[in-house]
Formats: sequence, C-alpha cells, structure tokens
Amino acid sequence: MRRQHAPTAILSLISERPNDHTMAEVDSTREHVRPMTTPEMPEQHIDLEAERTTAWRISYIGWPLLIAYLAVIGGFALWQPKPYALGGVLVLGNLFIGRAFNISLGLQQDFDRLYLLFQCGLEDILVLMVIYPWLVVAYSQAAKWRYVGTFFIDIRESAEAHRKRVDWLGPLGLVLFVFFPFWSTGPLVGGMIGYLMGLRPWLLFSSVFLGNISSVIVGIYAFETVHKFDEKLGARLPAIIFLFVVILLAAGYITARRKAANRTSAE
Repeated sequence: MRRQHAPTAILSLISERPNDHTMAEVDSTREHVRPMTTPEMPEQHIDLEAERTTAWRISYIGWPLLIAYLAVIGGFALWQPKPYALGGVLVLGNLFIGRAFNISLGLQQDFDRLYLLFQCGLEDILVLMVIYPWLVVAYSQAAKWRYVGTFFIDIRESAEAHRKRVDWLGPLGLVLFVFFPFWSTGPLVGGMIGYLMGLRPWLLFSSVFLGNISSVIVGIYAFETVHKFDEKLGARLPAIIFLFVVILLAAGYITARRKAANRTSAE
C-alpha cells in the first residue's frame, strides 16, 4: 500500500470537508427531524371546554332531581286522587302556558298551597337544569335540528332582546326579570340571559330560582285575594287566562314563522 505524502493527504481531507451548501442541507435536515412539541391550548378554548363540562354536569344532576320531582307528583296522585290526580295537568299547564294558569287552576281545584309552591316553584328550575347544555353551550349545534332548533333559536333571540333591560342591574335584574309573569320572562329565557351576561352557573341558577319562587308565592296570595274578592271572576279566571295565553301563543308562533321565513330568504 502506497503511503500518501503529507501535502496530498491534507488536500484530500480539505476536499472531503463539507461545503456551505452541504452544511445548509444538514441544518435543514435537523430542523426537519426536530421533535414536535404539543402546542399550548388557547385560553379561550380551555374556558369553552370547562364551560361545556360544567353545563353537562348540571344536566346530569338535573335529570335525577326531575325524576324524583315527577315521582312525588305521582305519589300525591295515588295517595289522594282528589284533587292531586290533576297534578299532571298543572305540570303541563305550567310548562306550556305559564305560572299564572298553573296557580289559578290549582287554587280553584283546592290544591294545598305548599303543594303548589313545590310543584310550580321547582318545575321550571329542574327543566332549566336538564336542558341547560343545549340552551347555552350546544346552541350552535341545536340550531341545526329541524324542529327543536327553532325552539332554542326563539329563546336565544328573546334573551338577546331583553338583555339590555337586565344587564345594568346584574343578578338583581335577572331576579326581577324572572319574577314578573310577563310574556317570555320565564326561567328558560332568564337562564339564557344569565348566560349571555356571563354569570357563573351557581349565581345564574340562584337568581332564577329566587325570582321564580318569589313569583309563585306572590301569585298564590294574589289569586287568593282575587278569588275572595269576586268568586264569580275567580271561577272564570283560569278560562280567561287560558284564552289570553292561547292568543299570545298564536301570535308568538306566527312571529316565529315569519322570522324563520326571513332567515331562510336571507340565506
């Protein structure tokens, strides 16, 4: 084997050294194979996930409470059919017509006042707990549902329309909003307004519960006063309220249909 002379060996080593182009390729390769790190989750995304989790937990708590509530209503109906067999009618009346009809019909049928306070005061709160995730967190998804979506859209639009009247008073404004038995001022719309206001869930539900239970108490005493003042008017009052509410429901339905048609034409 021939030995290379020193100058020749040095020149050979120099020729084998990587040039600038080669070094750039190496650096590019290192950049390419650099281990990937998990990007930090934006704070807004974290808040959204926590909000969604809290909403579903509230719903999971609401379901067994609602079942227990209905079991108590059914138990009273079995224990003392007269008048408590009509408890289901009061539940449906409160759900679809409102507190005024519920209280008036209950007093006319000689329901116990504490029973009415329990039945009418808790029903809307439990329903709000159950549908809370769809009402505030999954609103964007629920709006895609053909029939139920319209229901959530109407609640959202009503809440946005009334929010300015409530916002400046904070939680007290929400209590007052739920308290007065006007059209679209119930716990469901109140819950949506509280969510749009950014209230924490415990404060939201406390405000809605306080407004609703106070309204039921005042309503019981108010209707008792009306019944004592004029028994003839008191006997006809449920029918009058029912007719009035049916008219309002028909007007609300027509308005909702017009809004849906306008949204469809705009899209």
